[in-house]
Amino acid sequence: MFFLSKPSRESIGAFISAQRDQPFSYPHVGASRERAPSTYTVDHHRVQLGQGEVVFAQAVKAVKQWKMFDIPWMNLCWPDIPIQAGATVAVLVSHFAFSHGS
Repeated sequence: MFFLSKPSRESIGAFISAQRDQPFSYPHVGASRERAPSTYTVDHHRVQLGQGEVVFAQAVKAVKQWKMFDIPWMNLCWPDIPIQAGATVAVLVSHFAFSHGS
């Protein structure tokens, strides 16, 4: 969906509610737990954050706080949702004069 201005909290909430029980848009749900299907392009780029339990604990905390979406042109709706199976969130992306919700 494209918007000329940021959608209201209510319309974002309605969008999330409408999407909550929708099926995934791709057929291989869960495939990354084992081996990706042969038709997938697998990104093998990695960066070592450091070593040890402290670094690992910080990385876990960052993921639980959705920090992977902490980008200036992106807004996660809503970052207080716990990361767990069935959690449904939306992402607002600002692009020039448009906002894109997905």
